[in-house]
Amino acid sequence: MTGVVLAGVAGHQDLLPFLKNVAGWKAQKPQGVTLDTPQGRMIQAGRHYTKGNKRFDASIVTGTQAMASWAPFQMGVKMDTPDTYMESREIKGFKGGISYNKGDHDGGILVVLRESAPYAVFVLSFQGMDYHEALGLLDNFDLKGMASALR
Repeated sequence: MTGVVLAGVAGHQDLLPFLKNVAGWKAQKPQGVTLDTPQGRMIQAGRHYTKGNKRFDASIVTGTQAMASWAPFQMGVKMDTPDTYMESREIKGFKGGISYNKGDHDGGILVVLRESAPYAVFVLSFQGMDYHEALGLLDNFDLKGMASALR
């Protein structure tokens, strides 16, 4: 195994229990991948949820992919146009960001779970709802537990 290893997480199997069922939503079985590369270990665990025409994916991502996901928000961006809303902000006590396409009612919410190598983020990508509703979905996930496991 190469690179820095997270103390409480050996692979994606350790993250799958954080992707709980959400009341009122149909959820597929959580899945993941653990990948060792010369640049270090990358882990991704995710689950797909649907309710009528609304969908969201919840993912926990570590490694270089997590760092790349955080990059657009890292500089404290805020943009609000007729089509797009994007903002870096605190989310549930963590650094995070929101990217929202107003016309299509889709976007993503990113929460930084670990700010140093190996980086880790929780990503909630959504379709068929506005970002306020998507932010409410975060209440179904134990972000503090995830962050503790990823120390």
